[in-house]
Amino acid sequence: AAARPVYFPVTFGTSEGGKPSRLRGFDLASDRLRANVLRRSASTGQAVATPLVRLLIGGSGINVFRPVYRDGAPLATPEERERALRAFIAGSFRVDDVARAALTVLPDDFEVQLRVNRQIAYGPAGEFDDAGTFPIHIADRTWLLAVKGPGGVGLGLPLALAVLGVSLAALLG
Repeated sequence: AAARPVYFPVTFGTSEGGKPSRLRGFDLASDRLRANVLRRSASTGQAVATPLVRLLIGGSGINVFRPVYRDGAPLATPEERERALRAFIAGSFRVDDVARAALTVLPDDFEVQLRVNRQIAYGPAGEFDDAGTFPIHIADRTWLLAVKGPGGVGLGLPLALAVLGVSLAALLG
């Protein structure tokens, strides 16, 4: 990595099946986009997500970073948070995983489209006529899930969206 005053290497991680992550040692701040998101997270003290990116674990999705500060340190200002910053907790969310969670709770004849920043990240191209929509909040980003049944929006869709919400909360929580 290029010489910088601060590095944020991956020190622990797991992948599918609990296997050790091959990313150990990778400096998250070596990527300009992720470095900017890390700085914003450290400054605000909040979880912050990247836009849709190619994930280091493979696939397309977002990374979420949450700062970890020194115990007992004052955190009232961005400067205090910067001085107290020790690490980040990071998570990756694949578009395909979120979409699969939606598909498992919906009837087989329903179509799903996942939009991230008005960009279709999963599902068929174009607008869905008569689709029900469901916002998915992950850190400071909101994805929009559009769900369309064979007869448009029917009475079963609100129930399906409620079940989907519980499923996504389990996936993301």
